[in-house]
Amino acid sequence: MQAICDARRRFLWVDIRFPGATSDYFAFTQSDLFRRLKDEKLLYPGLCLFGDNAYVNAPYMCVPFTNVHGSGNTQDAYNFFQSQLRINIECAFGMLVHRFGMLRKPFPPGVSIDKINAAILALCKLHNFCIDRNCEKDDNDITSAGNIMLDGGMVLPRIDNNGVDYWVYDTDEDRLEGMLDGGEHFEDVNRGYRRRFRRFVDLPSRTIHDYVKEKGARRPSRNISRRRRSI
Repeated sequence: MQAICDARRRFLWVDIRFPGATSDYFAFTQSDLFRRLKDEKLLYPGLCLFGDNAYVNAPYMCVPFTNVHGSGNTQDAYNFFQSQLRINIECAFGMLVHRFGMLRKPFPPGVSIDKINAAILALCKLHNFCIDRNCEKDDNDITSAGNIMLDGGMVLPRIDNNGVDYWVYDTDEDRLEGMLDGGEHFEDVNRGYRRRFRRFVDLPSRTIHDYVKEKGARRPSRNISRRRRSI
């Protein structure tokens, strides 16, 4: 499943045509969205998507630099701020799974792939509806989690390993440190594809990096120390 979300973590685009073992970039290039981004200039000028290193820097996509974490240079600073935007999609997936317990266990064997896909798309729309209507978590969530586990599902652990109660994502405390280096998918894409847009001087990644450099922005020191402790 591939998806795009906005800053409120509402799903704007979802594609679930390919199995999980498929390369993220291959699945993306086979989508209608990729064609529209490439041929129809779908996004307004100055806008782009933010992805990890499973994707490629392009006029419509902004991805991290590799092998720069902890260097203290401007590329490392750029990666940090890029991850602050990219993390929204990871949070959206986490919210979706925590909101709908049926996603924490396998669908029954008799349910067809088409029906599973339709169910997931429906849950994504309900997820958006809940955000639009400011639906809050109620006290039945913990009980529901117990029922899911008894019914053969799983209760997702807290990312921060702090306690055993129901997990709610906290932007400051529950940082997914593995995202700060841009992911582990660099080799999924042929190097020729990565070089394809290097001649473009106005790539979003280059523009944002130049802005970070101009402002003298750096990765927060508390984030660096937390990263070192996790290593």
